[in-house]
Amino acid sequence: MTCPYSVFRATAKTKVLMRNKQISAYIPLTMKYSQDALNEMLQNEMMVYIKPDVGTYGNGVMCAERFTETEDSEEIENGTSAPERYRLHYGTSIEEFDSLNDLHRAVRNQTGKKIYLIQHGIAKLKQIPFFDLRRSPAPARDFHPIDDAHAGRT
Repeated sequence: MTCPYSVFRATAKTKVLMRNKQISAYIPLTMKYSQDALNEMLQNEMMVYIKPDVGTYGNGVMCAERFTETEDSEEIENGTSAPERYRLHYGTSIEEFDSLNDLHRAVRNQTGKKIYLIQHGIAKLKQIPFFDLRRSPAPARDFHPIDDAHAGRT
């Protein structure tokens, strides 16, 4: 049995959330994936997420990043900067590319003809252990530290 309030398409979920003024301020910019959208978003952001419009459990989600390698101290001394590069994370793989065109080709190899969305990335918190806000918490049980500590003792 499905919940009558279930929304399966990510675009539909975003539209529902955007109706609420308090929540909408926290929804990252989301667009239908295209090469133009990829170019536009990575000009303004260091990281974007590319995800299927229809999907569950994070299947098919990719992360694309723009970065600059500054390992060469001579570049820093001369005031020149290293060229920007791009990184694509998908599944357990990570690939690096020298151009947005190459990055786009790799994304398209993963997405095929399916509809995907692109969304501004939100940096992960590094100070706390992994957590996933999409999951429902386990059902609460009555926990009594004193009683549980002495359970089974007479």
